[in-house]
Amino acid sequence: MPRVQIIEKSCHREGLKVQRLRQFFEGNGYVVAKWNHGLDPTNKYAFPLEELQIDPDADLYVLTTCGFTQAIEDGDFDALKVINKYKREDAEVIMGGCLTKINPDRVAKEFGGSTFDMDDYSKFDKLIDAKIPLASFPEPRMMPNTERFFITIQEGCSSRCSYCSIWKTGDNRSRPMEEILSKFREAIAKGIRRIYLIGENAGSYGLDLTPKRSLGELLGEFLKVDADYKLVLEDVNPMYVRRNFAPLLELCKQGKVESFHSPIQSANQRVLRLMRRMTKMDEFLKMIQQLRATSSELILSSAVIVGFPSETREELQESIEFCDQAGYDTVACHMFSQRPGNPSNDMPDQISQEEKVWRYKHFVSSFKGKTRIDPNQRPLIGDAARYVTAGDIIAAMHDQDHGDDDPHSHDQPAGERLVQLRLGRKPSGDAATNK
Repeated sequence: MPRVQIIEKSCHREGLKVQRLRQFFEGNGYVVAKWNHGLDPTNKYAFPLEELQIDPDADLYVLTTCGFTQAIEDGDFDALKVINKYKREDAEVIMGGCLTKINPDRVAKEFGGSTFDMDDYSKFDKLIDAKIPLASFPEPRMMPNTERFFITIQEGCSSRCSYCSIWKTGDNRSRPMEEILSKFREAIAKGIRRIYLIGENAGSYGLDLTPKRSLGELLGEFLKVDADYKLVLEDVNPMYVRRNFAPLLELCKQGKVESFHSPIQSANQRVLRLMRRMTKMDEFLKMIQQLRATSSELILSSAVIVGFPSETREELQESIEFCDQAGYDTVACHMFSQRPGNPSNDMPDQISQEEKVWRYKHFVSSFKGKTRIDPNQRPLIGDAARYVTAGDIIAAMHDQDHGDDDPHSHDQPAGERLVQLRLGRKPSGDAATNK
């Protein structure tokens, strides 16, 4: 039987599509390599590269990617190098995900193979001459390593933040409200209480529908359901929080929100204008504090970019103080990186990499013992931890091939051997790569 290995470097918002792809391959007679990094799918797409396991007997490798930051993009290509090191010569690699749209030039130059669009998996029907087309497989509701029920409420983004290239994956595409409510009722009927609402720009839900709807309307419909459930709501731009605040606050008061994520990116109004994110941060802080007052169990999180062009250290300090006053449980901190075609690339007063690293360290140290800072940066965050690059891994592979290998490792049946890399100097703490 033919074998396929799917290596996910894409974010969890693509997880349901990838799970559907697994079912498609299995339904068409493929053995899907059972490699599993064991991470919750909402915290996986930047898994440490040294944990990557390659099935050397696969006939096809599917690499899904993310291009949110330069660091994550580099990790995608590092994964590709590892695949190429251990695949058979006749094995095929196909790359898909946001990166194929965000940076197609680099994909063409450094990969040059077949690619696929995350919004159109039909290419796989022809690729494997499928007897059962992908369209025949329903969209899953669950993903590995979690008991959450996932509902996609919208995809794409019609905003044009000056630092972000996610818009290249397409404008806002909201799911019909009745479709979402039907899936919501399905989860309740099955006794599933943890429901994760997926959206790349969830706050913009419904604005593209005819007639227009809103996230607040959707949350209002959830309020009408008399059941015990917990919602995870993510990626709500602060400017949409004010517009949809009343039903959100009521859901929190009723204990029906497990987690709420609204990325501020900066708390300084000048920097926000340059980012094209128009939010009155004093008003937003009051709303976050109101949500926090509803329950000590509510998980509140945000995201901050450090080192945006022309940002001063004093303006960074405003972001630090804002996060402290908001009482976030988790903040994802990213060092600014130029992405293809973004206006921020040409802004004056670009911050040096050395200064961005200092600011990242300063941000992290400001919350030690108080707030968890999501570890996002893959390289150069300090002497105590070093991110493992493809070069490190390939060197380790050479050692494994010519060093102290287990003499019985190759006695395993074909298809059961996984090349498993365990390097001594793994990323630790805030230096690991997780968004």
